[in-house]
Amino acid sequence: MTFTVTATGSNLRYQWRKGNTDISGATATSYTITSVALADTGLYACVVSGDCGSATSNQAQLQVAIPPAITSQPASQTQCESDTLVLSVGVSRAIANAYLWKKNGTALNDGGRIQGTRTATLRIVALTAADAGDYTVEITNTICQSAVISNVAHVIVNTKPTITAEPQSQTVPRGNAVTLSVSAIGEGLRYQWYRNNQAIAGATASTFTIASATDSDAGTYYVEVSNSCGTVKSRQVTITVTNQATPVLELSRSAVTFARIRVGVREDASVVLYNRGTAPLQVTDATLSGSGTPMFSATLNVPVTIPQGDSLVGSIVFVPTSAGEFTATLTVKSNGGERSLQLVGKALARAIAPDAAQFDTTRVSEHSERTIAICNQTDVDITVDSVSLDGDDAAAFQLIPGPWQSQIQTLRPQSNLCPDVPIRFQPTRAGTHRAQLTFHCRQRGVAFVDVVAIEAEAIEATSVAEQIEPNTRLYPNPTSDATTIVFGDQRGMVSIFDLSGRLLYQMQAHGSIHWQTADDSGRPLPAGMYTVRIELRGGTVVNLPLIIVR
Repeated sequence: MTFTVTATGSNLRYQWRKGNTDISGATATSYTITSVALADTGLYACVVSGDCGSATSNQAQLQVAIPPAITSQPASQTQCESDTLVLSVGVSRAIANAYLWKKNGTALNDGGRIQGTRTATLRIVALTAADAGDYTVEITNTICQSAVISNVAHVIVNTKPTITAEPQSQTVPRGNAVTLSVSAIGEGLRYQWYRNNQAIAGATASTFTIASATDSDAGTYYVEVSNSCGTVKSRQVTITVTNQATPVLELSRSAVTFARIRVGVREDASVVLYNRGTAPLQVTDATLSGSGTPMFSATLNVPVTIPQGDSLVGSIVFVPTSAGEFTATLTVKSNGGERSLQLVGKALARAIAPDAAQFDTTRVSEHSERTIAICNQTDVDITVDSVSLDGDDAAAFQLIPGPWQSQIQTLRPQSNLCPDVPIRFQPTRAGTHRAQLTFHCRQRGVAFVDVVAIEAEAIEATSVAEQIEPNTRLYPNPTSDATTIVFGDQRGMVSIFDLSGRLLYQMQAHGSIHWQTADDSGRPLPAGMYTVRIELRGGTVVNLPLIIVR
């Protein structure tokens, strides 16, 4: 680190000072600190003496930044769906630090349920199973450009139980055995069966069996399935004890939730009609109703007779023609009762995310690169047949070959691994450039096209006329709340820009201004690097770097 002063006069002598204290041996036109330490932070000036007196230079501030050191690591956690995840990191020195949280090595961004990706505390609300993974935070000091990465925080997201097969009503002759069963998925499942709303002692398995049915066993039954994340209750079913032959209609499921698919794709499901009684079952009708009915169709060969203990398999199809969530009800009628099947299907207008990407501002004849993580946001595999760059400005962009070309051929649903597609932007003119990344895809054999809109801004190369004016300076720099911008006995326009070239503040003044580090609307600017542009009369332009710390 070197400070230099220029002076005129005869028989000149120099003495450098830190604050009000002379620095021993610092008696030249320049003063160099060979190995900068934190203790060197302060204000420096030079006293120049000659035959006709002495003069003291302006003070120059030296701010010494040190690399961040992590004092508390983000902790691994096990959470339930719908809970809130909070991960925090502590550092020994918070001046000019920039934070970047990552999940499984991919940078996170604020939006929706996710907040704090650029702060010391990351917060994700309404957790889903897709939020499970390995989280880290990278902390970079924006002054000395030194970075440190935290330990991995392993996040596990458990779900409350989900019943996949409901118990079925049954008619049983006296003295015969009867078994009720339920199927469920989830971690650490526990079961409790109920008869007529009373818990059955010892009935704590996924099945409940009555070895020899009596009239007292007749009634209404259900089961509660629970774990650490919640409890779900099965539908109520009946056990009928009789001497007479009776048909009983039961469906293999009470609801069908179709996988999320893209508009125009077909998803199939099946339903089984059982005769749980002791006489032939005559199925007379099967109809769809509800607002989402046009999106569904059902195939059941009715009317039909199902013998005692036999079954019939039918199919249900979901083919959405527009985006949204759709519901309908399939009602089956028979001489053994009427049963309903609830249908839910969700369709997305596009299968691939994101829908847009933007490049950093780039100078003409230079280039910048960025990667776009391409993710399948449906629940069904996507086959990618080809990828291309299209549009009027496509020539300014280039797809960079790499492993992604094989990785992207099959996009798994909601996968933690979203292939990164690298793109280079190399403009030949200033202004806004737009193109689109086009994906030709198939899902369940149905072809479709999704596009990612790309936008980039190009600016002209720096003019040689932008020379540093010796009478201009900023102090303090870095600053935490305000800085003084001095540009001599001249009138000029002062503009503040962020690193992307966005204008944040502008004011015309004479000689100097005192700026409160806020934008034109009065909002304080965040910590980071900024450019102060001073346009003086006569055409001189001065660009000075400024660091804001919070």
